[in-house]
Amino acid sequence: MSNEILFAIVLFGGLSMALGSYYLGRTYLYALMVALTIYINIAEPKVIEVFGLATTLGTALFGVMYFCTDLLTEKYGKQAGFTAVKLGVFSTIVFHLFMQITLQADVIADMPGDTFFADFSGALDGVFTVSLRIVAASLFVYALVQSMDIWIFHKIKDWTGDRHLWLRNNGSTFFSQGLDTVLFTFLAFYGVIPTEIIVQMVIVGYGFKLIVALFDTAFIYASKMFEPLDA
Repeated sequence: MSNEILFAIVLFGGLSMALGSYYLGRTYLYALMVALTIYINIAEPKVIEVFGLATTLGTALFGVMYFCTDLLTEKYGKQAGFTAVKLGVFSTIVFHLFMQITLQADVIADMPGDTFFADFSGALDGVFTVSLRIVAASLFVYALVQSMDIWIFHKIKDWTGDRHLWLRNNGSTFFSQGLDTVLFTFLAFYGVIPTEIIVQMVIVGYGFKLIVALFDTAFIYASKMFEPLDA
């Protein structure tokens, strides 16, 4: 299966899952955002090629997370959105804390002729040995930009009332995704890789995030067709 098809499956599957979680109630949206936060922290280093450009499947799901906060703030108010952001940051800290402790533990000696435990431990070390700088940049940017996204969403709603849902959905996301891409890429990689490569990463990453944001517009209008179970 091609990377383009996989990217589309992840994008539309994630948006559909967010819409289903919205129907079940805010608790399910919170749970989905925590799960996506943990997933992105694990899978984001796997870079793939989509239509000849470098990206990750996490890029699609990162856009889904912004869609989740838009759903939460539109229906339940901005405090619900801020709660989702806090849960995402907390879950990331807990995950990395216990994973780094786990990596320090000595693996059990394998049974004769069996290297399963050693092989598994080596794979775990390879996947979860992360740069503290990248984790710190990710946490800082996520908390800052998601909070700004919620604030902008509601500021546009204050100006337009219940009209122009597309404007507050896309307006807040376009700005916040751009800021997120620039801040994270420079904080995480400046001085480590050439500046021209960083600029390329920003342009390509933001381009894919804009595509994701445009597709979620139809889904946020679909959310107006029914009431969540906890409404």
